[in-house]
Amino acid sequence: MDKIDTKIRRLKELMRCVVADLPYSPPRDRVKDLVAYGVSRLNLRSTKALNDEASPRVRLTGIRPEFKHEFGLAFGDYAEVYDPKSALKSNDINTPRTELCVALYPSSNKNGSWIFYSLNTKTYVRRTQWSKLPTSKLVIAIMNELAGELKVELTDLGDDEEPTQHHHAQTAPAVHQPIAVRR
Repeated sequence: MDKIDTKIRRLKELMRCVVADLPYSPPRDRVKDLVAYGVSRLNLRSTKALNDEASPRVRLTGIRPEFKHEFGLAFGDYAEVYDPKSALKSNDINTPRTELCVALYPSSNKNGSWIFYSLNTKTYVRRTQWSKLPTSKLVIAIMNELAGELKVELTDLGDDEEPTQHHHAQTAPAVHQPIAVRR
């Protein structure tokens, strides 16, 4: 039982570090994705219990990770991902070829795909091609709204302005704050 408790504690510590580093509060329904991300990171580390240098994931799947894809993103990173189906749908120049997404976790396949959360459709997408971008104020505002912390009027956003915040009656506390700090 001590080994299991230690592994759970290590996973929780990793998750707390990731949440503390995010520029926004993650929505509660993305916690399961954060767990998947944390487990994928921990399974890439070799342990002293294993005699060889292979990580548990490599031993199980036999697939060595491609580090450019595997570590090119982190949980919560903002990315513009290429939609291969958009080129098939239309030849119109006004049809977007990419969608704005937040990275969740690597899908651990041979292609180096990641699972993303689309900010346009509010659904999961699996993509192989992406461009990591700096997290904009708009993305922070959208993610905070999804977390239930504030309501954002997207028309109120200028290029250099902060979003207009309309606090809900019951604002959810930030996930990374200790209980004593929460109000």
